[in-house]
Amino acid sequence: MQFDLVLLSLGGVQRFIGESRSTADVAGASQIVQDLAKLAARTVERRLGGLPGPGGLIFPTACDAPSVTNKIVFLAPVGTGPDIARAAVAEIRQDWWTRLQKIFKTGEPPPTPGMPDLAWASVTGPVSSDDYSVLWKAARAELDGGRRARVFERVEIVQSRLCAQSPGLPAVAVPPDALPHERDEALSAAGWVKRRAGRQRFSSTVSIASSAFRRRLLERAAADPDVAAALHEPVRRLTAALDRLGVSTDRSTLGYGQVPAGLEPLAGRLGAWVSPEQWDEEGIAREYRITPDQRAVRDARSAAGALAGIARRAGIPAPSPYFAVVVQDLDRLGQALDKLDLDRQREVSQQLSTLAEGHTELLTTEHPLAVRVYAGGDDLLAFCPAAEALWLAESIRGQVRDAISTGPLATAGPDGAAITASTAVVFAHMSNPLQDALRSAREAIEAAKSTTSASGRSRDALAVVVRRRGGERARTVLPWWPPGTDDGASATELLNRIRPGPDADTLSAVLGSDLERDEARLDELAAEPALLRAELVRLVRRHGGTPEAGQALFILGRAERAGRAGRSGILPVPAALVARFLSQEAR
Repeated sequence: MQFDLVLLSLGGVQRFIGESRSTADVAGASQIVQDLAKLAARTVERRLGGLPGPGGLIFPTACDAPSVTNKIVFLAPVGTGPDIARAAVAEIRQDWWTRLQKIFKTGEPPPTPGMPDLAWASVTGPVSSDDYSVLWKAARAELDGGRRARVFERVEIVQSRLCAQSPGLPAVAVPPDALPHERDEALSAAGWVKRRAGRQRFSSTVSIASSAFRRRLLERAAADPDVAAALHEPVRRLTAALDRLGVSTDRSTLGYGQVPAGLEPLAGRLGAWVSPEQWDEEGIAREYRITPDQRAVRDARSAAGALAGIARRAGIPAPSPYFAVVVQDLDRLGQALDKLDLDRQREVSQQLSTLAEGHTELLTTEHPLAVRVYAGGDDLLAFCPAAEALWLAESIRGQVRDAISTGPLATAGPDGAAITASTAVVFAHMSNPLQDALRSAREAIEAAKSTTSASGRSRDALAVVVRRRGGERARTVLPWWPPGTDDGASATELLNRIRPGPDADTLSAVLGSDLERDEARLDELAAEPALLRAELVRLVRRHGGTPEAGQALFILGRAERAGRAGRSGILPVPAALVARFLSQEAR
């Protein structure tokens, strides 16, 4: 029996999400992509009208799936596939047009070149288990070829200034109902669409960075009435200062249980304002386009200092100025699907939908301080405080490992093994441009996917990047489970073994400096791995560490695979520098 196999793709998604100035832009872009993909799936399902198997949606399994990727795949009766694809494209374009009209309050809103970026391909053939793989590969080739040969609509635009998010696009006039601090923004029409979709829905990077600190304060206040009583006055003063300045604040709240009465602002609107450094007149004037009340700023800075003093006396580290971007992507999923028949592809589709639900549940229950941008099953993007980043990365990688231990993906990888996932963690300073952090995350996940371990197995890697305030400071790319451990420890566990505890705060800082200074000598020792191992253990112990920390450093140095041409292959410096950062900022 023959069918039309149709692949419909919404392109430019990573760029659309990555070209963002704020977390609200990221959230809005992600939500728009999800909405448009689900709209396409609903249109397909409605047009098919309950078509009996094997026809119907393949990806996603149903239009009400919790998360939908940017590709819609379905089987339709012969001759109907192209019309259904055109109908889905028309629905998406109409939805996008309506969003523009609502924002710009005009019947002819400004154009959005390249968005939405839609392409589809339809091929006809039998779908038996022997024939489906051939049909699938033909549809993929047709879609790829169509993208290369697209004809673009001509758009003439009088250029005035460039969009601050997307430098290849022109900025347009500010929408009528833009917020006061947005009126000087230079955004394209598409940029305003995602800004509006994400407005007031997402914590700022500053708030995310401070969330671990604020949660610890609230936990201590709930357990100690004296701490709770001491916090009330600085919290009141900070809240009053925000009221006087009239600046926007976060509406999201921490994933924390019962907040002590009177301290609710610590769980919400004070997220970006608990550090004295944030109370800077010039910074506030620049960010919010206002002339701040000097007295209010001074009083708030004093209150934030009092808050820090209470935390210090309670044994709580000062808030870190760093947050993390965490990205995960399944390895070689497209190649795996090429090998599967229709029934097994549908099983994978259901598996990915279940995995997306699992990721969302994991972030809600075990990592409530993490902010999910999207979780599509095959990929994930989230923000979190620096202290939670490696723990979150290991949790989501472990969830994938468990989820694909059965079903088609358990044997769809190279040599009949389970497919794997690669992960990137980028630590970024809250004052640096968000676009830089997102770009670094994309580069890091590509680095993880393009590396090869000593055993010859590629991907299944963890890339960790540290971007200090002045730029990138450390980068390590490691197999998720480095060889040579007695207990099968993961890369994140080994990094934490090097990281000093609360009684050895100087270990990693001094050790990292020594390793950088002696890198040439360590390269010479790499010809004798046993000697290098002994030297690393000696250096670690000299700085107050344990033999286990020295062993972990050797294992990670041997596993390091960041592609440093002409080097020995035993490179302990990257892991040591990452551990130094963790000890200083991921607290």
